[in-house]
Amino acid sequence: MKDLYKAISPEIETFDSEEKKMALQEAIKCLPEDLQNILELRFTLHLPMKVIAGELGYSAGTISLKLHRALTRLKKQFYPQEFAEIYQVLYGNPHGPNKALN
Repeated sequence: MKDLYKAISPEIETFDSEEKKMALQEAIKCLPEDLQNILELRFTLHLPMKVIAGELGYSAGTISLKLHRALTRLKKQFYPQEFAEIYQVLYGNPHGPNKALN
């Protein structure tokens, strides 16, 4: 799981409390099953992207995209303020693409 922690936030080695570890496990459970499977294969079994692609019947590019989506969802959940700031800088709307600007 150490690799997953680093993928979510490179500046931390591990989540420092059991509460955060449980929160991460719960957040993963909320992801679609295919994203959960990809996270498990990549970060628990440490399989290469090509092997994961072969196991799940997708291209390596699709696996890479799905992995990126899963990590982004987890980052948004654990670091919402940073995501709002980045979104505002990039797009001018801190509330997301489907929200009206005030």
